[in-house]
Amino acid sequence: MNNRKVIKTPKAPKAIGPYSIAVQADNLIFTAGQLGLDPQNGEFVDGGIEAPRSRRTDHRGSDCRQRGSSRGAGDCDVRGPPFDRRDGSHRVEGIRRDSEMNLTDFALRNRTLIVVLTLGALYAGFQSFNSLPRLEDPEFTIKEALVITPYPGATPYEVEEEVSDELERAVQKLGKIKRIEVGLPQGHTDFARTFGEEALVPPPPNLDYEFWVGPAPWWPYCKARVHMNWRWNMDFGGGQLMDWIGHHLDIAHWGMGWDTNGPAEIEGTGRFPTSGIYNSPTEYYLKAKYTDGTPMIIAGGHNEIWGGTKWIGEYGWIWVNRADLKASKDEIIETPLPDNAARLEASDDHMGNFFDCVRSRKDPICHVGVGHRSASICHLGAITLRLGRKVQFDPDQEEFVNDEAANRMRTRAMREPWCV
Repeated sequence: MNNRKVIKTPKAPKAIGPYSIAVQADNLIFTAGQLGLDPQNGEFVDGGIEAPRSRRTDHRGSDCRQRGSSRGAGDCDVRGPPFDRRDGSHRVEGIRRDSEMNLTDFALRNRTLIVVLTLGALYAGFQSFNSLPRLEDPEFTIKEALVITPYPGATPYEVEEEVSDELERAVQKLGKIKRIEVGLPQGHTDFARTFGEEALVPPPPNLDYEFWVGPAPWWPYCKARVHMNWRWNMDFGGGQLMDWIGHHLDIAHWGMGWDTNGPAEIEGTGRFPTSGIYNSPTEYYLKAKYTDGTPMIIAGGHNEIWGGTKWIGEYGWIWVNRADLKASKDEIIETPLPDNAARLEASDDHMGNFFDCVRSRKDPICHVGVGHRSASICHLGAITLRLGRKVQFDPDQEEFVNDEAANRMRTRAMREPWCV
């Protein structure tokens, strides 16, 4: 307030003490008064504490006329409680002309409205910030992981240059991963060339069949049940689902940094044989969801899911199997990563890495936890296929959530005398 002017008038009560009846500061007039004084004779007015109301308005009107208004007190917008009832003294108030707008006064008189408008503006700003295009406000996650690249006969340098570098470039250029697909084989493969030889015959003398069956339920010997085709019976193996999951799902976990993680829920459907000694699913389609909400499809016998591992991200996709690497755009694979990008450790020799770790006492690149987590998701898949419903799973505790039937299927009764 730069323009300050003291207002005086002989028509108002004379001051008792050092005070001014009114002060003009810019477009505001601040007034003060004395209780119950008649400006004509300076005496107290009869009628109690409420009586001075009209007197107060009269001498404020005089203030306004002294200031230059020709219309009287009513045009000066005199308002506010006339008295503080606790001590009977006048409050100091601002008087504003009706023709002028005062935002501060409006805000004070409409506090609820101002609070609502402020909260609305904050909410709108928050929504606007969250809806910014990703290129304007990019999210990024730096993932560190290990990749194992079986490449017999090649040097570590050749493995890194020809395989690992290309794969790491591609995965890091996909942005946020929206979906992962793992394609596995379907049906049953006659590895041992014994399909159809299901006749019950004595085991060969060089086979300790009792020991071969081990803690599993007892089944009579037949050629089609043993050797490489044992995997198609759920008492000894897990079908293509368990047979191939270590080849592709461990790569899916590696790409996401999930080597020690598991799904939070899983469900699926499958087709099982209706005759013969094999009872593992020949077709299956599993839908898993991990703790961060990322979905994963594991399927066999569904042509839309390519055999191998496919990461689908915001900016494209990359697919890899044990022999090939493809992407939705060539530049995803071909464009080099920046110098500060996370790098992956490569290995062309599982056995050599193991012996190195025996000497160094470090964990191998693919330690036992990686194998466990790769296999466990398929055990979960087999359980959900047998139950015929979705199951919830706690990957930290490694148990089903509030599901006694599913938890009982995490272990199997052992045939005597086998025990752990």
